[in-house]
Amino acid sequence: MPHDATDSHAIEHALNKADSIIVKLGSQVIVDDAGRLAIDRIASYVSQIADLHLKGKRLAIVSSGAVALGRQRLNIKAETPLTPEQKQSCAAIGQSLMMTMYHQFFRHYNIEVAQVLVNPSDFSDRQRYNRLKTLLHSLLDLGIMPIINENDAIPDLQCFDEQWASSRLSPFSDNDKLAALISAQVNAHVLLILSNVDGLYTTNPFENASAERLTYISDLSLLEGIDTSGKTSLGRGGMASKLQAAELANFGGSHVVIASGLTHQSIQRLLNFKGDNGDFSATFIASKATQDTRYKQWIGLASGYNGVIVINEGAANALLKKGASLLAVGVVDVLGQFYAGDVVAVHMEGALDEVARGIVQYSASELALIKGLQSDEIKDVLKRPDVEVIHRDKLVVEVI
Repeated sequence: MPHDATDSHAIEHALNKADSIIVKLGSQVIVDDAGRLAIDRIASYVSQIADLHLKGKRLAIVSSGAVALGRQRLNIKAETPLTPEQKQSCAAIGQSLMMTMYHQFFRHYNIEVAQVLVNPSDFSDRQRYNRLKTLLHSLLDLGIMPIINENDAIPDLQCFDEQWASSRLSPFSDNDKLAALISAQVNAHVLLILSNVDGLYTTNPFENASAERLTYISDLSLLEGIDTSGKTSLGRGGMASKLQAAELANFGGSHVVIASGLTHQSIQRLLNFKGDNGDFSATFIASKATQDTRYKQWIGLASGYNGVIVINEGAANALLKKGASLLAVGVVDVLGQFYAGDVVAVHMEGALDEVARGIVQYSASELALIKGLQSDEIKDVLKRPDVEVIHRDKLVVEVI
């Protein structure tokens, strides 16, 4: 959709001054249609990233492609479904191939690379989250290029209870969500998501010729109702996962650019955009995050949680409509094993959708003993003063 000169100059200002950038390279641009490494294209990305790095920019790469590369080495066609064990094997083989490639390319620019493999649990556990954050900042301070990917070779277990399996520790959807979480961790100014589509559209551009690209998004509410159906055979993601990643990174404080990585000098062209040059051939989503939203971004939007607290309707109304903390009297059930300080999901009795997510102040075993009790009854059970189950300041009621 058309954007005016004010939008163009806002994009120019945000991108030209960005000093911290996460570049997410999807499977669609890392490998070609035959599942082989797109060597010339990757060499171009490395050249552009290296140039920015040598100019003093702080960059990290979130790179997909390991499973696809492993498929190719094992002669498994892209359209052939993989068993979980085959996927792990492909990832283990593909990771070494991918890192060898990046090492060889960046060596030409005297830039050292480091492999960082993560799982959703590295974001749901606060201590591991902080250790990962420390590692990434250390690498960037040393001038080393982090190459980040999901650890598909040794994935997280995805559930503690079959009823909740669809929610806990879900994969990163072709690394889109991972890139957004990394952006928030390192306080990146810009997350650049490169795929085979030059932005978000009002509907699927591969199926509808009248689809219009959304060029400048100043408010996430403008994205409601757009059609995000469709994905490629190589990647697990699609427009839906990119939209979710954009919302997550935006909430965490990063501007987001969704663009095609198939055009000439795509990274430099986007980051050096000049507003007077006319059309911005991508989607730019402006961030308006605050320090409070950065903290709650981890609580509410991290990739997993360690248990489920089921509450009654009265407690749900208090959380959603009155801005209250969660008290033990409103708890009807406790699922999973967690400890004080862990992130947990909150569900209303009889519903699978999350009401909220927050940092719990009791362990699962303690909460099982005091669920349904009034505050003045808790000290007789636990022999210590009661606290809120989840304090309002550590509770997020809108979860992506």
